[in-house]
Amino acid sequence: MEKINSDLSQQFRVACVGDSITEMSRYPTFASELLGSKYLVGNFGVCGSQVLLGSNCSYIYSIAYKSAKEFEPHLIVIMLGTNDACPSLEEHQINFIEDYLTLLQAFESLTNKPKIWIAKPPPIFIEDLWLSGKVMDKIVIPAIEQISKRAKLPLIDVYSALAHEGYFFDGVHPNEEGARAIANVVYKALSAL
Repeated sequence: MEKINSDLSQQFRVACVGDSITEMSRYPTFASELLGSKYLVGNFGVCGSQVLLGSNCSYIYSIAYKSAKEFEPHLIVIMLGTNDACPSLEEHQINFIEDYLTLLQAFESLTNKPKIWIAKPPPIFIEDLWLSGKVMDKIVIPAIEQISKRAKLPLIDVYSALAHEGYFFDGVHPNEEGARAIANVVYKALSAL
């Protein structure tokens, strides 16, 4: 496969799509530092956003979703699912895979045909924020693995990279060390092209 940055005159746009872990952790900034000046990294995270179309916080209805498409990215990293690991969304979780595929198809249909990576979100260590580590482990992560296979898109394993509670300041959101760990695995995935 030809390397994505073979044309040294072009700056490649990278869209980081996600929830508060993307919006607030600074991982896109750290990934930008690692990737260098040939990449323009955009942060399109939305706090509280979910994959599920039946929820009231679906990413696909956000302003950031529209902005990410207008950014015309060459590369997209999607890390969603943390806010879908909510026991109160059980009735909608049966739709998680199809709803995620709908989001992927929307990005795949962009005219510049971006390369897309799906990231398994970090584990949930503390369930004080209405989220469930059990739902993440038993429903969300296996579903994301299935989505990757069905969509034939590469998977970035942020979940395993952040398997230590010391990477978080509240058991859900990464601290600076955790954000840098995310940036490292994202950088490795994108630079492997």
